[in-house]
This record gives sequence, C-alpha cells and structure tokens, in this order.
Amino acid sequence: MAVAASNVVVLVPGLGGANLTQGTRKLWFSFSVNNDAIGGFNPDPTYGAVPKQVLTSGSLSLTIPTVDGLGVDIAIVYPEIKRYLKQKGFTIVEGRDWDNASWTPPSASSIYFEFLYDWRYDSRQTALELQRFLANVVAQNYPSANIHLISYSTGGLVSRYYLSQAGAGSSNIKTHFLLGVPNHGAPKAYRILRTGVGFMGPHFPLNRFPIGQGALAHHLPSVYQLLPSDQYDNYGYPSLVHFMGKTEPKVQNCYLSEKSSIFASGIALAYYALDYVPGATPAAQDPLAKTLIENALAFHAALGKSTFLPNGKSYAVYSDNQPTLAYVDFSASKPGSGSPQLLPIGDGTVPAQSVIDLDGLEEVKKVDNVGHVKLPGNAAVLDYIYNTIKPFL
Repeated sequence: MAVAASNVVVLVPGLGGANLTQGTRKLWFSFSVNNDAIGGFNPDPTYGAVPKQVLTSGSLSLTIPTVDGLGVDIAIVYPEIKRYLKQKGFTIVEGRDWDNASWTPPSASSIYFEFLYDWRYDSRQTALELQRFLANVVAQNYPSANIHLISYSTGGLVSRYYLSQAGAGSSNIKTHFLLGVPNHGAPKAYRILRTGVGFMGPHFPLNRFPIGQGALAHHLPSVYQLLPSDQYDNYGYPSLVHFMGKTEPKVQNCYLSEKSSIFASGIALAYYALDYVPGATPAAQDPLAKTLIENALAFHAALGKSTFLPNGKSYAVYSDNQPTLAYVDFSASKPGSGSPQLLPIGDGTVPAQSVIDLDGLEEVKKVDNVGHVKLPGNAAVLDYIYNTIKPFL
C-alpha cells in the first residue's frame, strides 16, 4: 500500500559500513578461502541453520546471500547521519527493518533509510540489490516522493553503477551526494592487495583472519574495484609504484603493463603483479586474481566520469591536505613488502582528484582537515546536505 511522503533519504555506506551480526557475534568475519572461493558466506559452524555460500571464479555474479529468516541483524557504523536527520524531523527506518515481512512503512513526510549490503561482493551485484531496494521498498511504498541519495566512499561506486543502468528508473532521484567517493580508485587499494596492510584499520575484526588480511583482501572483488584507474595519468600525482628508488611510469590500468621497461626482468612481477605467484610458471599464476583485475577494469570503464543523473543534481564532497597514500616504494632489501609514501593530496584514504573528477557535477564542496572516516559524520557536511535538500522539504 502506497504511503504519502514528500522526501526519502537513502544512505549507501562504504566498505565495511555494515556488519552482519547475531547478537554480539559477527557472522561476516568467518570466511572460507581456498583455491575456489572468493570469500565465502561461511559463518561459525554453531549457526547450523545458516547455509554456506561462496563465490567461485566461475560465478562472480552470484546473488548476494540473503539474510531473511536467519535470525540476524545488520548493523551500521555511521550513526551521526541518523541522529542529525532525526533532529531535523525525519522518521528513521532502523537498519534493515524494511526487509522484515511484518514491517509497516511509516507514514511521514520525510523518511530516512539505510541500504545495508555485504560489501565483500562485486559492486555491480550490490548495485542490482540497490535497484531492487529502491524499486520494491522505496518506490512501491512512496511512489511520489523525492529521493535523495547519500553515498559514502565505496557506496558511491555502487550508486553510480546503479544510476548507469537505471535509465528512467532514476527519475525520482533529485539529489545525489558523493562523500569521499574513490570514483577512479585509490592507491591504497594496491597496497592492500599486495601486502594486506591498511585493510580496515588495526582494530577491525578481520585482523584475526587466520591466514592474513592479504589473502583475504585478495579474494574480494570489491577491493579490486577500488584500484586506481588510468584516469590517474591525468592528475599529476607520482607514479603508483617506485622500484629500487626509481619510478615505474608504466604501472597503469590497475596492474603492471606489459609495456613496462622492466617487466621482462622477472623480478618486477614479484613487486607489481597482483596475480603473481613467486617461482611459478606463467601458466600457474593465479587465474582468479587475473579475472578480478579484468572485472575491475570493466567496472571502471563502465563508470567513466559520468554522474548518470540527468533528472537530478549530483554533489561531490571531499577533503584535502591530509596525508594520503600516493604511491608504494619497493626496495631490493625487502622484496614485495612496499613502503607507503604519503602526500597531502586527499582525505587520508582517497586522493582529492579521484573524488571530484566527474562530469555533470552541480557543485564540489571542500571541507578542510577532515579525515576520510570522519566525512559522513562531520557537522559541516551534514549541514551542507540538509541545506541542499531543504527546498524539497
């Protein structure tokens, strides 16, 4: 049954922004990683009713595992937006309450939803889930409402891909806020995939993953889709990789180009190539990593620089002058480890140009000295979002 509402705000969180839990125990942090898996939905065996589902190299677009009927909740880690909008008179739909069969759509003029998803999977698949949510939950219950998307970090890639495929289905989306979105990737993703260092912070539960975060990240399509694209050639930033004190300018398109001057030396592969297995013949290299790199390239190509919102307005919000990973310096003394080189070119995670280099933006908003993880809760950012959508209220 349709309910009258004037405006609906939907938050699309970033990587790690939603956790699947049962009580106090987290279910997304028990993985099955083997030669065939990309990072399986394989919770603690004590949850016998929860099916084991994995993505394999032959099924990259496998439907995201549903949590219906499993007695679990999805929790979000960006409470500031919710508190702020509640103070402004919005009715808050908690977590995934909308995914419950007994849920009754609230009757209010302004509604806030959280689109919570399993961020380990291919962002294109998550975009399909976003499309279903907007069609089956938002549009079905609030058909005449203006929709305002707030997309943070990786969530912006999800929402932009959704918009690239939505066509007329996005006609009710009036504003789209892109907060610290790595639209063209970020060098930090390269270091994560090469070393596992810097993945989700020192206190994240995945740090206890038994075979290391490097192995885990290496199997997550969403992390590959954060690799720098060839747009970085236009930004004037240093080359992604330095080798034995010298820049390697041919590292591009997310992986080492065969045109590299030192590619044939063999040792370069151990430093650069994400699908390289030391000592193995070319035929024995990791085919899964190669597939995920190719999928990441296709993902970047599909997104390009468009905002994909002809009937609405898009706004990019970024911060600068924070020490941000600009490139990785490999040395002969520690093969393959890589030393991160930080420059004040972004928000501590995403370089500024990757956020703002889009066609069709209505406005670019800079907030000073705000780190990446603080952007969605920053008072100036929240005021900016609210004042922009206020004429619709």
